[in-house]
Amino acid sequence: MKPRKLTEAFVRGLAQPTKPYVVRDTAVTGLMLVVNKTCKSYKVQRDLWVGARGRRRLVKTVSHTLGTSDDLALDEARTLAMDVIARIKRGEEATAH
Repeated sequence: MKPRKLTEAFVRGLAQPTKPYVVRDTAVTGLMLVVNKTCKSYKVQRDLWVGARGRRRLVKTVSHTLGTSDDLALDEARTLAMDVIARIKRGEEATAH
C-alpha cells in the first residue's frame, strides 16, 4: 500500500485481510501500521549506522513493535516512534522501552 498520513479514522476503517500488508506513515518516517488477520500493529523500522560521517556503515535494520491499534492511539504511537527513532540515531538498538 502507498505511504500516507495516517489518521485514527483511516486506521479504524482498515479491514482485516487474508494477506498481511503494511501502511507507512508520511508524518513520522519509519512508523508503519502492519495489518494482518487478527490485529493492526504499530511498528518502527530504521537503519542503524555506525562510524563518522563519510565513513559510516550500515550495521542492521532495526524493527521494533510499539503495540496494537487497540492498545495505542495514533498520537501515542507517533510519540513512541519518535523516541525509538532518536535512540536508533544515537546508535542504540532501541529494543526495550
